[in-house]
Parts: sequence; C-alpha cells; structure tokens
Amino acid sequence: MKYPVSLALFDYVPVVFNLAGQLLLLSALQIDAVAMWAMALLGVILMNLGGILKASWKLIIAVSERDFRWMEHALFLGLAPGSCLLAWAVWDTQRVMSGASSNDGWLPCLLIIAVFLAWSARKFGGAGKWFMPLVLLLTVSMGVINVNASLIAKNQGANLAAVLFILSFGISLVTSAVSRKVATIKVQWLMETANSLSAFCFLSAAWLLQ
Repeated sequence: MKYPVSLALFDYVPVVFNLAGQLLLLSALQIDAVAMWAMALLGVILMNLGGILKASWKLIIAVSERDFRWMEHALFLGLAPGSCLLAWAVWDTQRVMSGASSNDGWLPCLLIIAVFLAWSARKFGGAGKWFMPLVLLLTVSMGVINVNASLIAKNQGANLAAVLFILSFGISLVTSAVSRKVATIKVQWLMETANSLSAFCFLSAAWLLQ
C-alpha cells in the first residue's frame, strides 16, 4: 500500500504519546525493586523501538516507495515482548502496594515471552499469520498493564485516571480488531486517530497519577 507522507508522519503521534505515558507511569509507580524497575524500563524501550520502526517503515514507503519489510515486522517483535515485561512489572508493583511480597524474578516472564516467540516462529513463512501469537501476547499484556494501573489509580483516589486507563485499553481493542479487517487509506487515518486517542488517554491517566 502507498502511504501519503501526512499519514506516515501522523503514525509517530501515538508513539510519542505512549512513550511519554509509559515514562510517567514508571515515575508514578516508584518501583523499589531494581529487577522490576529494569524490567519495566526494558519493556518501554522495546515497545517504543517497535513503534518507531513501524512508523519509519511507513514514512520510507511514502517518500521513496522502498519497502523494508523487517521494519514492519519489528512492530510486534518489539511490542509483544516489551508489553509483557512492562505488564509483569506493573502487576508486581500493584501486588506490592496491596501488601504482597515482590516476585522480582525475570524467569517466569522470560519463559512466557519465549513460548510466544517460538509459537510465532513456527508460523513464520507458513499459510497462517505468523504475528497472531504476538498479537495475543500483546493484547493480554496491555490488558494487565491497564487494569493494574487502573487499580493502583483507584486505590490512590485518582478515579478519573482509573477510568482513562480502562478507556485507553478499550479503544485499542476496537482499533486492533478493525484494522485487521480493512486496510484502506481512509480507514488507516481513522485507526491512527483512534490509536492517538487511546495513547492520549493513557498519557493523561499517567499524568494524573503524578
């Protein structure tokens, strides 16, 4: 598909919003365990690296019509593992805030990621869509992030932030379902607008937690 430059540039908007929101969330959570903080930070880096590469892939196509397919593939290869790492850290933080002890080991999370990457690798090059296992991991992880962030916000009395976290996840679910069925430029604009709205809701919620 030939992307207009304006759409390709607009693709960076949700990436910027998400990066800012995730960094604000890390700041608000004040994670004490070094292992969990490192896990969360690595998750943020991987997620946004994937987003930047995908947006850059669109921009290169729009400007030069050169298709570096690996940059498109990098989206889910960054988002899925990254979101799982961040989800594990946010979930652990929510548990600690509720009085439980920290489960600061990386191994269970890394095993989950390895299973989904292996599943995806088995489908690569076949008739099926290789990235669907990663979409599943991403969806579940984003649900864990937003639900636990919402619980943290509610416990701190930030009710609007709690609602915004859930709203962000709800919008992302709808856009993900629609984008896989229709791929016209008009729909792409609508989807990127919705993605930006979802990311802005997340950013606003994280800001309210400060």
